[in-house]
Amino acid sequence: MVFRVNAIMAVKCHLHLLFSEFSVIYRTIEGGAAVMLEAGITPPSVTVPTGSTGKGVVMEPESDAQELYLTQTENRHLKDTISVLREELEKMRIDHETNIRNALLSADSEILQLKSTIVALRDELERIQIRHDEKIQHMEQMAGDEMNQLQQTVKTLRQQLEEHERERR
Repeated sequence: MVFRVNAIMAVKCHLHLLFSEFSVIYRTIEGGAAVMLEAGITPPSVTVPTGSTGKGVVMEPESDAQELYLTQTENRHLKDTISVLREELEKMRIDHETNIRNALLSADSEILQLKSTIVALRDELERIQIRHDEKIQHMEQMAGDEMNQLQQTVKTLRQQLEEHERERR
């Protein structure tokens, strides 16, 4: 059952991609004459202009040979249009892949910069922590030394006081 659901989802995705490509091709074909003219290809025409009025007359094939010629000409133009459209699609795909590749490179570069910033900040934090620990250790040492001096001073003063009291007695 899961396989059928996965297969159906895969077919839907494939159809969606094909529909997207068809939409692009259809929109391009709508403007196909412009694309063909830009590419230097004359689009097939069923109407032949007459005189200065700008109106045209629909050409009726005079013979099977002329009909074959028109069909072959139209086929050639359609093949040329398809070729131009394929080239445009390929250019769009390449541009899209290039944009994705550039975005990935930019993201990778930014990630590397952020990682190096993190490393630098960690190192700085460690140096600060070490300096802080050293200061605390130094202050504890100084406090211990001062306490020893004060105890020595107290001891000396007691001895002097005791001697003084003995002398008085």
